[in-house]
Amino acid sequence: CVVELDGEVVEPDENDQVSLTDLTLGEHTITVTATDEAGRAATVSLTFEIADVTPPDLMLPADITVEATGMTGAEVPFTATAEDNVDQDPAPEVVCTPASGSTFPIGTTTVDCTATDSAGNETSGSFVVTVEDTTAPLLTMPSDQTVEAEAPSGANATWDGPTASDAVDDVLVVSCSAGSGDLFPIGTTTVTCSVTDSAGNETSGSFDISVVDTTAPVLSVPADIIIEATGPSGTVATWPPPTVTDVVDPAITADCAPPSGSAFPIGTTTVSCTATDSAGNSVTDAFLVTVVDTTAPVLTVPADITAIASTADGSVVDYTVTASDLVDLDPTITCSAASGSVFPIGATTVT
Repeated sequence: CVVELDGEVVEPDENDQVSLTDLTLGEHTITVTATDEAGRAATVSLTFEIADVTPPDLMLPADITVEATGMTGAEVPFTATAEDNVDQDPAPEVVCTPASGSTFPIGTTTVDCTATDSAGNETSGSFVVTVEDTTAPLLTMPSDQTVEAEAPSGANATWDGPTASDAVDDVLVVSCSAGSGDLFPIGTTTVTCSVTDSAGNETSGSFDISVVDTTAPVLSVPADIIIEATGPSGTVATWPPPTVTDVVDPAITADCAPPSGSAFPIGTTTVSCTATDSAGNSVTDAFLVTVVDTTAPVLTVPADITAIASTADGSVVDYTVTASDLVDLDPTITCSAASGSVFPIGATTVT
């Protein structure tokens, strides 16, 4: 037998078999001619085609889940490849819709991919890209504040903010337990705020408003007092209570030392008054109490005296003069002619 492949003689192997490996794509013809010893020949021909009917192998990524980077979603790159028994360099191109690197919206998107070899064999597949928003908004809180009380009820406090930002939502509403400009009581109040994005992600924060009373009361003491002594020890001095006003405590009294109604000695005494509010803020002021003795003693002189001369020089005359004083128990009496002196004949005025 003589075997020809595409017009070229092919030698059978030891098993009288002809290998058809390494044939190119397309039509091929095998011709076998058999000749007997008499020289008679018979020929058989077979025409066949080697074709690529195997689709490529498509390699797709597993389902992808990524975090949104903006309101439109996120750019998602991925790799999809194909291998083929025939098309190896280059390998079949993979076309995906949407393409790698596209911006995928928030939610779930199916990516459909197709690989086609040069023979038109096609393999299709798909995977899922999920873009999610699991990132809570960024919440920026105001700083803690300390404000001075303006009334017994506290003070109004104002602040800027808070502010919130989010990669996905451009409009966010922040809710707080108290608003700027509200009235806050004396003490510390914690203001809590929260913001929630459209995906339900929530962020909370807080800051403190401290209303303090560090302002001392306003104290008005009486004017300095000058008072007349009523006895050797001085006198009792009284005065109206000092007036005290305070923005927080409506009723504050002042304590004075010495207190009103005390006995003051002759001379000048400083009266110190102090008012303290409920927050411990104190104010002190003072005034003077001066006890003076401006009242003259009461002097009692005898009635005019007529005496009989006992000598040519006149006569010794005795008399009694007394004096009393509110302050001095024993005033000093001085007369121009002492009792027991010799008074000349005639009228002598004793001062």
